[in-house]
Amino acid sequence: MKIRILSILVSLIVITSFGANALNREVMKKDKINGWWYDKDTQHDYFLKNGEVITGWLSDNGNWFYANVDGEIQKGWLNLNNQWYYLDKVGVMQTGWLEGKDGKWYYLNSDGTMMHDGTTPDGYKIGSDGVWIK
Repeated sequence: MKIRILSILVSLIVITSFGANALNREVMKKDKINGWWYDKDTQHDYFLKNGEVITGWLSDNGNWFYANVDGEIQKGWLNLNNQWYYLDKVGVMQTGWLEGKDGKWYYLNSDGTMMHDGTTPDGYKIGSDGVWIK
C-alpha cells in the first residue's frame, strides 16, 4: 500500500514538472519573439519586439496594422483622433474604394483615412458621412 501511494506521488511530481517546464519554455519562447504572435487564450493577434507587445501603428511587409493599448491588432472600422480607418479581417489597413457591409461605398485615402466632404481622385463626390454620393 505504501509503495502504491509513493509511486502515485512520484508520478504526480514527474507529470507536474513536465508541465512547468513546458510553461517555462513557452514564456522563454515569447520573450525571444520578434514579429507576429497569436494568443490562443484571448484569440487575439499581437506584434512583438524582443517579447514586448507593440502598440499603435506598425508596418510589416508593406502593410499597416494598428494595435490598441493592450497590443491587440484591431480589425474592422477604427476611429482614431476623429478619423475613420478600415482594417480588414487580418488587420491590414485598407486604401481606395471599400464597399461596406451596408452596401454603401466609401473611399479611403492613401494614408488610410476615410474621405469625407470631398472628391475622389477619380472624380466621385463623397458626402460628410464618407459615403459616395450617387
